[in-house]
Amino acid sequence: DVATIEQLAKNCPPGIGELMVHPGYVHDLTSADTRLLQARAAEMEVLCDPRARAALSAANIRLARYGETGG
Repeated sequence: DVATIEQLAKNCPPGIGELMVHPGYVHDLTSADTRLLQARAAEMEVLCDPRARAALSAANIRLARYGETGG
């Protein structure tokens, strides 16, 4: 939820960190496509919430795909 993202942003140490999420729009998916159907929609909603975006921005945290980290 948004409160969790806000807490993580406040307590995130400097450097590269990982928060693994699989956000997504689920209008084209069924439970046969992924076991994370409800989680994908919920994660998308939270990560797009202006309060979560503001908390991440205030902590100078940028969301990125894993491949962008050089990992």
